[in-house]
Amino acid sequence: MHETNLAPDDAALERSRALTTLIRAEIAEADSNAIPFDRFMALALYTPELGYYQSDAPKFGEAGDFVTAPEASPLFSRCLAHQTEQVLSILAQGNLPQGDILEVGA
Repeated sequence: MHETNLAPDDAALERSRALTTLIRAEIAEADSNAIPFDRFMALALYTPELGYYQSDAPKFGEAGDFVTAPEASPLFSRCLAHQTEQVLSILAQGNLPQGDILEVGA
């Protein structure tokens, strides 16, 4: 088994500190000392030079994150569809009211 150092480098720590400062300032300035989740995510992901998708840090590959997107393979969607079909079939056998399927995604 090969060992991997998962500790962030100095540049990543500095970006994280700067982004944390920016988010905390926005929270402190808000009337309710809170910001909506979508605003937090926008700051975390898209703040110029600091956000996950806006920084110059590697995103994917050996020096970045795992690629977990369902677009990489149909396996996840097929497994999910199969499991959903099983659950709906079991619910139908119990004469239960038809339910809704809610997909929560970004």
